[in-house]
Amino acid sequence: MPTARQLIAIGGSDAGISAALRARELDPATDVTVVVASRNRSAELATVLRLLLDTTNSPIILVDNASDDDSVQMARHIAEG
Repeated sequence: MPTARQLIAIGGSDAGISAALRARELDPATDVTVVVASRNRSAELATVLRLLLDTTNSPIILVDNASDDDSVQMARHIAEG
């Protein structure tokens, strides 16, 4: 029986996150958690969150670094579907 591996992908770019998600394709026993850090990048964040929600069932953790734009509201809206 294969041993499950855990991988936490931390980043704000979709390239780094995509690489981590590729790890699951190479080894389906790998558990991937995605951590996205962002500050005042609402449009880019929306793109990354939608991509993740459409392509993976991995847990997603969003870390907002005191944004003063609409990032938090936008993320809540996307999370609520």
